[in-house]
Amino acid sequence: MTMMENSNENLHKALSFTAPACSLVRPFDIGVFGGAVDYREFSPHMRLMIKAAKTPEGDYRDWEAIHAWAANLKATLTLSRYPNTLNADSVTPALASVG
Repeated sequence: MTMMENSNENLHKALSFTAPACSLVRPFDIGVFGGAVDYREFSPHMRLMIKAAKTPEGDYRDWEAIHAWAANLKATLTLSRYPNTLNADSVTPALASVG
C-alpha cells in the first residue's frame, strides 16, 4: 500500500507505476492519493492474498486533498478548452504535476 503515508518516497514510488502509461500519453495532471482497504469487499481468495501481503485494513483517503486536486484539474481543463474563461493566475498547482 504505497500512499498509506504521504511522503516523497511513497509519492515517487506511486508515480513510477504510471510511467508506462505516461510514455504512451501525456496526461494533463496526475493525482496520487491513498485509498481504502475493506477486507469484507474482497473474495475469500483475494482476502488471503491481501492479508499475506500484510496490507492493513483502513481508509487512507484524504478527501480534502482529493477535492482540491479535482477542482484544480477542472480549472486546468476548462482553461485549456476555453482559454478566455479563466485567468491562468487563478489556477493553483496540482499535488503531483507532470513536467
